[in-house]
Amino acid sequence: MNKEQSIQAAADNADRVHEDWTEKAYQKAKLCLTSMKLRNIKETQICDLRHYIDVFFTQLPEPPNKRSWGIVARRLREANLIKIIGNKQTNNRKAHNAIAANYEIV
Repeated sequence: MNKEQSIQAAADNADRVHEDWTEKAYQKAKLCLTSMKLRNIKETQICDLRHYIDVFFTQLPEPPNKRSWGIVARRLREANLIKIIGNKQTNNRKAHNAIAANYEIV
């Protein structure tokens, strides 16, 4: 299974476990990006979006696999709402400062 297939399988599983999880996550991420843009925040990572959704909007159920967020990120990129600008260390302590994609909010 390649990366794309793995991301799609994780998203499909999230939708089976939590009805329309990927669509809800995408819509909340769009709202979150709009809010961040209004606050003059120019860059983000998916872990930041997840955190802001939980803090400022109705919390999403945790998907069975974090790769489920990959499909959300792809849709946001395809909609030209974010653009990948490189990789950097995350601020997420639970991720042990892992390196993750960094996005410009368009």
